Amino acid sequence: MNAQFITALSNGDRAAMVNIPKADRHCHSLLGGKRETASRLLGRELVPPPSGMNSIEVMNSYLDDVFSFGIDRKVIEKLFEAALLTALDDGVVLLEASIDCSNTKYYPGGADEMTAAFRDIHRNTAPQIELIPQLGMIRERDITELETMAKSCIDTGYFCSLDLYSVETARAPGEFTPIYSYARDHGMKLKAHTGEFGDAEQVRRTVETLDLDEVMHGITAAGSPSVMEFLARRGTVLHVCPTSNLMLGRVKSIADHPIRALVDGGINVTINSDDIFVFGNTVSDEFLALYRHGVLDAGDLDTIRERGLKVI
Repeated sequence: MNAQFITALSNGDRAAMVNIPKADRHCHSLLGGKRETASRLLGRELVPPPSGMNSIEVMNSYLDDVFSFGIDRKVIEKLFEAALLTALDDGVVLLEASIDCSNTKYYPGGADEMTAAFRDIHRNTAPQIELIPQLGMIRERDITELETMAKSCIDTGYFCSLDLYSVETARAPGEFTPIYSYARDHGMKLKAHTGEFGDAEQVRRTVETLDLDEVMHGITAAGSPSVMEFLARRGTVLHVCPTSNLMLGRVKSIADHPIRALVDGGINVTINSDDIFVFGNTVSDEFLALYRHGVLDAGDLDTIRERGLKVI
């Protein structure tokens, strides 16, 4: 075990915690920066979210309002820069960050121009961070348009993994099979958001249908011993974001978070931020909160920290 990490947990020492190497494997890159950092880079005030958000729809409505001034290439690039700076300040040395395929619309040269821009921002802002680019897709988009955009991004060779997010019930998992098969053929890891709002059986169906390597959230699996056994047997990793789950009403408190049950069920988990712009907490904050509320002990948390640092 890392003695400095254990001491930082025991003392509740955030300053020490940020100096310890860690990974963030569940980060939506344009929402991965602190709101204050994004405000500074954009030169405008960005208001905080409302209290009592209880759904993705409410969160999306807030984001529509806060970015009502309009999104363009400059905005998305400054938001990505904010995510890198926030990760750097938090001691994140490995960042797996999703970039939505629809962002190609801001680049006349399409996916090639977009990925070149993101490469430059990474190189100029935080080259010491190992960046694992992840291609993101919004479930609600027109499936034909989504397939065209996603495949153009996959063809660049920039992206290492594929993710699917937003409203879990918007479409059946099987509708995305052609895109997932294409990504698999190109050597990408396969992920999807499931089990954040949907039940445990939805987690199983999504994993089986899309042949997922990893799940974003997946916390409702804790309610089904058979689904936990299924995930543990497959070795499916769950990338968990406790504060996000709390602020979206998925758990009553951090103390009630089901990550303990997932760990006890033999499932490999990591601890991550999700959307720091919205939820406020960095990965360091997540570790400290889980320890402070007695959810996991220092040994468990250090094992999880080390797992996140491995290229799964």
